[in-house]
Amino acid sequence: MSKPLPSGRLKPLELMRADPFMAEQLERLQAMSMPELLDEHIRLWGKPSRVKHRAYIWKRCARKIQELRYGGLSRKAQERLEELIGMLGIDFSRPINEAAQAVLKHDGGLISGTTLVREWKGTQIIVHILAKGFEYDGDHYRSLSAIAKEITGSHCNGRAWFKLTERKKRA
Repeated sequence: MSKPLPSGRLKPLELMRADPFMAEQLERLQAMSMPELLDEHIRLWGKPSRVKHRAYIWKRCARKIQELRYGGLSRKAQERLEELIGMLGIDFSRPINEAAQAVLKHDGGLISGTTLVREWKGTQIIVHILAKGFEYDGDHYRSLSAIAKEITGSHCNGRAWFKLTERKKRA
């Protein structure tokens, strides 16, 4: 049974916590061991996850539960999404390492499909590299610097903040 989403300008995780049922589901997922989480992914998605990263699997399971609770994309949106995916020309049935060879590199040598993970003040920061830009916390960004600024509140070099470049030592 679909339930209307709470209104307001909340981020996806805040929206999910606003619903007592979803809050309970999030707590249940967070308490699961990695094997339990992998089993839950199979139960929800009907297949094992190709990625074995806890935060990634946790988010996928949470999103699937949210979809089942509130409803997914409309049929028209699903058809358009399939059309767009078909235009990419990537065979998603291949193993991840083979599919990664088929994607383009960013100017800086970052391969789309890669995930950056960094600890910041006790929180795990996960950024997905896209063909054009980056995804952090469900939002699209044009640069790593914009993400670093969003997280820290001050401007800094995104590549340096994510420790992708060697820092020059002062003489």
